[in-house]
Amino acid sequence: MAASLNSYFENCGRSLEVTSLSLCDNNGVEIINWGEKIQEIQLLSAMFQSTLENSVKLPIGRAKHITLFYSQKVLIQKSMDSMFLAIVMPRDGPIGKVLTQLDKIERDLSPLAQIIASRES
Repeated sequence: MAASLNSYFENCGRSLEVTSLSLCDNNGVEIINWGEKIQEIQLLSAMFQSTLENSVKLPIGRAKHITLFYSQKVLIQKSMDSMFLAIVMPRDGPIGKVLTQLDKIERDLSPLAQIIASRES
């Protein structure tokens, strides 16, 4: 499974034209990374989890993903039950292309999410 997961991430990264992909559990422990290493992934995890927890206070439901624009990069984080995906791309990267693929990526990774969730309980 590890080899196929590596191949999947490499194919995703290249087809989406992103700088890096990182899949972590909800504690920020990295499961797999492709491309440039994302620094401070645990801090990003904590910020994302806080955003998700606070989003339920709004009467519009829980956030599923967030997109953050920085001076040189764009960070997209996607919640997937027991894990989350962090995607980094250049500021002029194909954001729309990535956003349209998030649900497919979540479906593709759902067997892994189920395994992680079963081990957490």
